[in-house]
Amino acid sequence: MSHLIEVEKSLETRQSEMRKAVSVSLAKAVPIKDDSGYATGELIALTYKNESSRNVRAFEGYVEYFDVLGNDLGKSSLQVLRQLKPEESGELAEKHFELRLIMLRDKQSGDLRVTVTWNPEKIVFEDGTVMDTSAH
Repeated sequence: MSHLIEVEKSLETRQSEMRKAVSVSLAKAVPIKDDSGYATGELIALTYKNESSRNVRAFEGYVEYFDVLGNDLGKSSLQVLRQLKPEESGELAEKHFELRLIMLRDKQSGDLRVTVTWNPEKIVFEDGTVMDTSAH
């Protein structure tokens, strides 16, 4: 096995373990409209939750957005600098002004047909321990 494949598998393993500690998902998407009623973007709300048994002090990473066919729609960074007790959750919103997202809104239901993938990079626990994606 090549060194690059080993590094990629190691990264995937670390991120998988980190996703078990902190989860992030798409809560809702609301169209942003201008004064004339035309959609100019999306307000995306993400929820996050401490899935671990320890207090989380802060975490960061990025969220990738995909359409129903798995096509990449872009990514955004995510950083939460607040304590989360076990099972505690929170929500944050961010604006996206991409035509690709607006066009993916289902005309009849109004649903935004987008999935997200959470890619954690660093989680700091209150006890000082750190999970990150760097090779050790």
